[in-house]
Amino acid sequence: MRAFFALWPDDEGRAELHARSIDAAARTRGRPVAFDKLHITLVFLGDIDDRQATCLAAGAGRLAAGDLDLVMSRTGNWRKAKIAWLAPESVPGPLGSLQESLAGIARGCGVRLEGGGYVPHVTLARGATVPLPDAPCAPVTLRFRGFCLVRSDLGSGRYEVIGRWPQRREP
Repeated sequence: MRAFFALWPDDEGRAELHARSIDAAARTRGRPVAFDKLHITLVFLGDIDDRQATCLAAGAGRLAAGDLDLVMSRTGNWRKAKIAWLAPESVPGPLGSLQESLAGIARGCGVRLEGGGYVPHVTLARGATVPLPDAPCAPVTLRFRGFCLVRSDLGSGRYEVIGRWPQRREP
């Protein structure tokens, strides 16, 4: 199965993102991202087997991370991939720690991760033929109270949450 760890915004944050997705799609001549698909990928896992999925779920269940509010205040695009995005100005410490912990769990479960640094973002539009300027924008604060393990079906384009963990405050 093709899978990834992700943060899913609450409904209020997702509504704001969806409005921005529709706007970005119009500005870039792309396609908006569906309301129920708006998320921030923490670790893209690629194709994993059932044993790895079980291992990933067990590892994720042992994490103790606090609640996370993330201010998204910059737009941009990846021309080659034809993606317009919204991102924070920088990676806040708690988000970086959660991402690193999940990447470590994935490697411990035998998942080979792609190289490169972590770039947290929400994809706003796909198939963007006009670049969205890399610039500051009106900020939106997204609230996260947990993270998910998600299966992605390339054929249908559907996402299915196969594991969900509330983030807990450290005692």
